[in-house]
Amino acid sequence: MWNYNSPHKILFGEGVVSKLPTLLEEAGYERVVLFSRNPARLSETARRAVEAAGERIVDRIEGIAPEPDTRDIAATAEKLRNIPFDAAVAIGGGSVIDTAKAVSAVCANGCGIEDLAEGRTGFHAAIPLIAVPTTSGTGSEVTRAAALTHNGNKQPIFDDTLYPAISLIDPELTYSCPASVTASCGFDVLSHAAESLMHRLANPVSESLAKEAIRRCFAGLERCCADPGDREARRFMSEASMLAGMAIAASGCTASHACSYLLSSQYRIPHGEACAFTLDKLIRLCLRHDGRFHAVASELGMADGWALADRVENLKAAVGLRKTLTEMGIPEEDQKHIFERFYRASNEVNPNSVGIGLSLSKSIVEGMGGRITVDSKLGEGSTFKVQF
Repeated sequence: MWNYNSPHKILFGEGVVSKLPTLLEEAGYERVVLFSRNPARLSETARRAVEAAGERIVDRIEGIAPEPDTRDIAATAEKLRNIPFDAAVAIGGGSVIDTAKAVSAVCANGCGIEDLAEGRTGFHAAIPLIAVPTTSGTGSEVTRAAALTHNGNKQPIFDDTLYPAISLIDPELTYSCPASVTASCGFDVLSHAAESLMHRLANPVSESLAKEAIRRCFAGLERCCADPGDREARRFMSEASMLAGMAIAASGCTASHACSYLLSSQYRIPHGEACAFTLDKLIRLCLRHDGRFHAVASELGMADGWALADRVENLKAAVGLRKTLTEMGIPEEDQKHIFERFYRASNEVNPNSVGIGLSLSKSIVEGMGGRITVDSKLGEGSTFKVQF
C-alpha cells in the first residue's frame, strides 16, 4: 500500500509572482506578514507585487539568516505574538520559507518552537502560507517540512500543516542567484531526487517525479552556473526543485542528507554542498545492492547506473563544489570523528538508511587511502576507528 498527498495549489511560470496581490484578495487575507532576507535584492516584478499588496502587509520579517535556528524562530514568534495575522508570505530561499513555516506554526499553535522540535506537542492549527522561492534547491515550497537547527544540531520538523497553501514558482526570481548558491542549491535538488528513489517509502508517483527532477538537473544546472541568464536552464531548475520536493514529500531523504547535517550545523558548509559530498558515493553503494539506478540511467539515456554516478561526480567539479573535507576547510584532526558521526547519523538518526552508514563511511575513507575498523556490536557502544 502507498499514498500520495499534495494539498496545495501551485502556480508556475515566468512573472507569476505578479499574481500575489490578486491571490491575497481572492483568499480574503487581510493581515499578512511578509518574510524575506533582503528586500532590496528582490526582482522588480516581486517588488511591484509586494507594493501592490499595500496595507494587507501588517509586518515584515527581514534579514533572515541561512540555517535558521530555533532561538531565532522563538524570538520572531515572540515579536509577532501580539500582531494578529491571517496569512504569511515568504519570498526567498529555503531558509526564509522554513522560517515562515516554523514561526507560523508556533503562532498558530500557541506553543514554543522547542515543543514542536522535541515532539512535546503536536501540530493542531495552521496559518496559511504563500511560498515564493527565489532559489532552486530546498523544495520547501512544496513540502511538509521545515529544516531548523536546534541545540546545535539539524532538527527538521514535519507535519501536513506545514505545506504551503499556495506556491508561486517564478523562475525569473532565480536569475540573480550567484553561481555558488545556484550550484549548492542545485545539488540539494539532485540529492532530494536520488535519495527519494532509494527510500523505503518510494512509490510510482514519487519515482516518476524524482526521475524527471534528475533529468532537468542534468539539463539545467551546469548551464545556470555558466550563464545565470539562461532562461530555459533556470526554468529546468525551478521545475526540478518543485518535482524533487514533491518526491521527498511522498517518501523522504536518506543517507546523504543525514550525513550533511553535521557539515552544515558544525562547519557551516552550505547544505546542498554538504549533501553533494556523499551523493555520488551513495549512488554507487546502492548499485552494489540492487539495480534501481541502472533502470533510472537507462530512462535518462545513459549506459548504466555507474555512468549516472560518474555524471553526478563530474557535475560537482563542473559547478565548482568542493570534493574533500580538506577543501572545505575542515581540520584534519576533526575528519576521523566526522566519519564516525556519518556512520551514526546514517544508521541511527535516519532509520531509512539503516545498514548503509558504515559502508558509506568506508567507501569515502578507503577512497582517501584510509581504513575503518568497527567491532561487531554496530550500536551505541560500538568501537569505531578511522586510520589514515
